[in-house]
Amino acid sequence: MITAVSKMNKKTTLSNMREELQHCDVGRLPRAPQLNLPLPIAQRWALRLPGEIEPRALLQRFPRIANNLARLWSDRQAIAGYVDELLIDRRGDRQGFPPDVHMELLNLKDFIDGRYGNFRPR
Repeated sequence: MITAVSKMNKKTTLSNMREELQHCDVGRLPRAPQLNLPLPIAQRWALRLPGEIEPRALLQRFPRIANNLARLWSDRQAIAGYVDELLIDRRGDRQGFPPDVHMELLNLKDFIDGRYGNFRPR
C-alpha cells in the first residue's frame, strides 16, 4: 500500500487511487500495536472490586486483558464468556497464565458466578 500511494502524484484522481489501492497486498500491512497499558477504566474497575478479588497481577502483567475485562464488565454474559475463553484452552497450544494471574482469573470467575455474594455489574 505504501508503494502504491508513494507512486501517486498530485494529478492522481480518486478513481485511479482506488484502483491502485485495490491491487495492494493488505496482508503485508503492519498491524496496529495493541495497547498494552492499563487504561483508566481498567484501573477504576479493579478498584471497585472487593480487595480479595482485585486483579493486581493481571493489571500489571496483562493490562490488555484487564482493559477488555473492564470494558465487558457490565455485560454479565459477555464477561462470563470472556473469562471462560481465558481459562479454557480450546486450541491446545497455549502456555497458560502465571499462577498468580490464573488464580485472579479464577477468583473473578467465582465472583461473576455469584460465589462471592451477589454479582452486580457497574
